[in-house]
Amino acid sequence: SEVLKAEPIDDVIFTVQYELSFIPDTLNPDKKTEETMMLKIGKKSSVFYSYARFLTDSIIEIDKKTGASEEVIKNHLTQYTPKVGYKVYKNYPAGKVTFTDQVGTNRFICEEKVPIPKWDISPDTMTIHSYPCQKATCNYLGRTYQAWFTSDIPRSEGPWKLQGLPGLILKAEDTQRHYQYECSGIVQSRNGEDKIMFSADGYEPISRKDLNKLYARFAADPVGY
Repeated sequence: SEVLKAEPIDDVIFTVQYELSFIPDTLNPDKKTEETMMLKIGKKSSVFYSYARFLTDSIIEIDKKTGASEEVIKNHLTQYTPKVGYKVYKNYPAGKVTFTDQVGTNRFICEEKVPIPKWDISPDTMTIHSYPCQKATCNYLGRTYQAWFTSDIPRSEGPWKLQGLPGLILKAEDTQRHYQYECSGIVQSRNGEDKIMFSADGYEPISRKDLNKLYARFAADPVGY
């Protein structure tokens, strides 16, 4: 398992939890899926992935420390089923985004230079979790997003690949409402024990173009794939 071979790449300063609501199949826009996501923000990088994956990773970390048997680890790996399988590492390596995912039984790693969104900040405001937020919009990777960010947390971070504002994004959605992210909690890390972990073990390097082709193939015919 990649968790067993993962190495620390950064110290976590704080963790943001988001509730993600998304439409897995745009042909069925009424069928929404929900997943709790985590954004772990480090000194120089961040990782965004599902809470179910986080729980599994945490249990495996403990198993690793206590020398649990392979059988126990295998059971733990299937305890929580994430609906979102990918992990997004921002600014790792520096200036790049590293995206890992599983398609069928194959694991892929895609390292890309992702453009930082060009935002238009508007005067609209909203309070989220007692943080004053301001609205911003952008066209990014084929969708129009609106986001609410707070300058009270001056980190240019947000869910998924969203970033580039003078504060943390607490809420974001695309205008078609296929993806909606809303912050449901922020936890400060104590004593530097929490690390951002990374492993490319067992992952096949792939370009974004080829990965998108695989997603399309898998969606059209999962069994054939």
